[in-house]
Amino acid sequence: MLHFSANRSDKLRLSVLDLTHTDLATEEDKKYQLDYWASLFKSTTWEELEMLAQNNEYIEQASETIYQLSQEEAIRQQCEAREDYYRRENGKKAEMKAKDNTIKEQQAIIDRLSDENTSLKNDLTSAQNEIKILQNELNKTLYCNYKIKKIFANKKKEYDKNDMNKMIIIKDLESGE
Repeated sequence: MLHFSANRSDKLRLSVLDLTHTDLATEEDKKYQLDYWASLFKSTTWEELEMLAQNNEYIEQASETIYQLSQEEAIRQQCEAREDYYRRENGKKAEMKAKDNTIKEQQAIIDRLSDENTSLKNDLTSAQNEIKILQNELNKTLYCNYKIKKIFANKKKEYDKNDMNKMIIIKDLESGE
């Protein structure tokens, strides 16, 4: 059993007992029966405790106390209730943390979509302005085409009239008038 000790001052002594290495117990550890006490804490059945208690009256008292405490229903229920409470509280905390993370993720999505929506609105406004400009240019072009057609129509009438006059003159000349 590994036994470490460190003196912090003349009034305080700190000792550490490693229960997993009882096979390394020194003679001094055995002299003070630290190996028995380690066995008490390592035992997993009441039979082991009873066997240890046969060899040491202090361990017998400690094991009886442990037995009484574990057998008292009210204390056991209180211990279970406390464990249940901590388990529920830890569950609630984990659930709240998960919900907080979900809210943060959803808020990030909302922010991104809001930015995207603003950008699309700006693009739409730009496109609508461009459509207005192009519509104005189209209207001007259509008006110019209308004017040109009107001019051509008038010119055609003049040419047609001139052609008719020429034909009349030609007919007149042919007929001898």
